[in-house]
Amino acid sequence: MTELDESYDIQRTTISAEAKQIAKRFSTAINDFRWRYDYLKFCKVLGYEPTEYTKKEYNKFLQLAESLHYFDPKSLAKLIDAAEGKR
Repeated sequence: MTELDESYDIQRTTISAEAKQIAKRFSTAINDFRWRYDYLKFCKVLGYEPTEYTKKEYNKFLQLAESLHYFDPKSLAKLIDAAEGKR
C-alpha cells in the first residue's frame, strides 16, 4: 500500500472538475448496469463463460455497486484527486 503524499491537504475544499466527472460517471454507470442487466449480460460484456468462478465475480460486482452507495460523488472525487496527487 502506498502512503498518501504528506503534502496533500486534507482540508482542501476544491475538487478537480475531472475527478468530479469521473466519480459521477463511474458510480452512475456501475449502478445503471447493476439494475438494467443480469448475470448473463455481465458475462457477455466481459467475455466470460457462465461458470462458478464468474458467479463469484458477478457477486463481487454486485458488492461493488452496493458499496458505492456509501460514497457520494464528491467524496469519490476527493479520493480520486488524492490518489492522483492533485492538491
